[in-house]
Formats: sequence, C-alpha cells, structure tokens
Amino acid sequence: MKKQAVKDIQEIIDYLLRIRERDLMENEENAHLINSFPDNDYDLEKENNETHERFDERLITLNKLLKKEQQNKKVLDIEEHMKKIQVKKYLSTSELAELYPDMSVSTQRDLRARYNNKLPYYQKAKNGKIRYVVEEVEIWLANEDKRKK
Repeated sequence: MKKQAVKDIQEIIDYLLRIRERDLMENEENAHLINSFPDNDYDLEKENNETHERFDERLITLNKLLKKEQQNKKVLDIEEHMKKIQVKKYLSTSELAELYPDMSVSTQRDLRARYNNKLPYYQKAKNGKIRYVVEEVEIWLANEDKRKK
C-alpha cells in the first residue's frame, strides 16, 4: 500500500476515534443531566452500545487494512475487548477483574455482599466457583453509573 494511502487511513481512524470518544462523553453528560430530573428514561448503556455499533466495526475494518506495525493501538484494544466480551457469556472473578480493572477480586466480593443492588453472580455450590453473566454485569454497571450521578 502506498504511503499516502496508509497516512489517509490512519487519519480517518484518528478522526473516527475522536468522534467516538466525543459521542461517549456526550452520552455521559446527557445521562448526568437527564438523571437529575425525576422520571427520566435515558438509557446510558443503550446509547453507548449504539455508539460502539456505529464506530467499532468500521474502525477495526479500517485498521486491518494496515500492516501490523501501522495499526492504531486504541483500535487494537477495542478489538481485543470486543473479542473477550463476545466470546464469553460467563466470566470468572479473575476474568471480570481483567476486563474491568476497577473491579478487583476484593471489590467484587464487597459488591456481592451489599445489602442493596448486589453485583449479580452465580455459585452452584457453597464455597464453589463464582461466575458472572456478562450481559447481567454490563446492565448492573450501567445502573450503578446512573445511581452515582
């Protein structure tokens, strides 16, 4: 591929990443503003999912046009995150901590032990392995974000 074509693709990727980040920040600002009113129905998770759907696959496709050393690191991280979530329906405590660095194993334990709004989990036997359903955790995280604002 010619140098100019590579440069153009890299510029388009950078531009799309900036728009994606702006949209995600606007979603957060809208959630904060709208959640300050009673009876709101703003769904931050839905809005963020729509933003991801609009940008992520296109960014990954553009990035794959480039040689490995020319690819954008942020897009590679997005792709890796998507693969982990799409492949997995259930996560262990360590996998959840890896996907969400602010949810260490000890933090998870505290969140599961809450009296209200517990982190949803499954445990087949007493003292058995703890599993999380990815979709339930994402919904819980979105609701938790709403509560904090």
